[in-house]
Amino acid sequence: MKTKELIEKYGIDNIIAIINIRPSRNILGVYYTSGSDKANPVPCKFVEDRYKVKDNYKFTLKPIEPYGRAYGCRHFYQSDFDQMVSDSYFQVLVNIKTF
Repeated sequence: MKTKELIEKYGIDNIIAIINIRPSRNILGVYYTSGSDKANPVPCKFVEDRYKVKDNYKFTLKPIEPYGRAYGCRHFYQSDFDQMVSDSYFQVLVNIKTF
């Protein structure tokens, strides 16, 4: 099942993605990532601040606290994200406690 279908079925607040992200660094208010830093698995929630899931264009993933400040948001094309999930690069989990 594609990620968009999971979100439509279970609700955006009940889906968590585990993605590999390099930590953000901050120098004088400018945030960047370094290729020399190891990417860590970080739990993220889907948010619709910039892109809407129903538009079938992109996803925005925001790390769950306490990871938020250290890692920042990431944006993915929906088709690319689904391919990375099927290739086992990312994981998508459903919170079934609410059902």
